[in-house]
Amino acid sequence: MNGKDLEKGSQPLVAIKAKESITSSAKLTFCVTVNVLATVGIVYVNKSIFENKSFKHCPSSFVAFHFITTGIMLYIASRPQMGIFTPARTSVTSVLPLAMIMCANVVLVNLSLAHSSIVLYQIVRVLLTPLTAVLNFCFYGSRISLMAALSILPACAGVGLVSYYDSLPAKAGAVVKETSATGVIFAFSGLITSAVYTLWVSQYHRKLTMTSTQLLFNQMPIGVLILAVVSLFTDTFPVWSEVLPRQWLLLILVH
Repeated sequence: MNGKDLEKGSQPLVAIKAKESITSSAKLTFCVTVNVLATVGIVYVNKSIFENKSFKHCPSSFVAFHFITTGIMLYIASRPQMGIFTPARTSVTSVLPLAMIMCANVVLVNLSLAHSSIVLYQIVRVLLTPLTAVLNFCFYGSRISLMAALSILPACAGVGLVSYYDSLPAKAGAVVKETSATGVIFAFSGLITSAVYTLWVSQYHRKLTMTSTQLLFNQMPIGVLILAVVSLFTDTFPVWSEVLPRQWLLLILVH
């Protein structure tokens, strides 16, 4: 076989690899786009739900319902017929602290959205990466490069400016949904619990040798039980007959 024959034989391989690369890039672009659109959609739907008096004062029950649907979907995904992941069990006491911080995290994040503008809610979430890096260094001695640390300073400054100006009283006649001091407190409380939860998840991965899905599957029943009890003392349930069909539709859509 001469050089020309080898060159001709390699051309189809190059074409196949190029096609696979394009397909992989297209899939990545599609997944990122869907993820962004879904995240933005969920935020706006949740905001619409919490602005209605029917569900604004029952955040624990709202999260408990979310955990129930998540648990059901995880159970279906773990069945041999689906085979999406293999369930792994551990004791309740071993994941109880993680489940508790998970509950606090989701409830506080939802309260932040209920009492803050969407702008402040989204901007404060930008601080999750810097805060996680700081906590990781303080508790586990994990360091990041100087350039990485410097790159997050503008984000921190931006969040501070938005938090200040968004909490100022709106001018007369301005159609602006301002953020209350309570909303700012909830926003930063949710941020702290999110950072702690992120760190704990990585530690529990190594401790229990479980995947994220397996870990979440073990947390769901405990989280539902915790929030069901907490909701009896913290939530003000709506008059169910007064809940509009639109609100039920949004509730089903977001879950």
